[in-house]
Amino acid sequence: MPDRLRASGVGWYNATLGLLQLLASLIAGVLWDRVSHESVFLFGAVFAIAGVLALSFLIPRTAKTNAVA
Repeated sequence: MPDRLRASGVGWYNATLGLLQLLASLIAGVLWDRVSHESVFLFGAVFAIAGVLALSFLIPRTAKTNAVA
């Protein structure tokens, strides 16, 4: 990324993170009020597992280099 766009990248990242946290909080509140308090924790656990799986498949594997000792 060019140096002149670094601050914009950080800004977009933080704005996206904040909006998604707001959305997650709203969903958790609705689940808590309309379903049960256990459903909020199940919702969090399911999405944590989905995040781990997504990261494991989306992060590119680096090629191993042969180091000479």
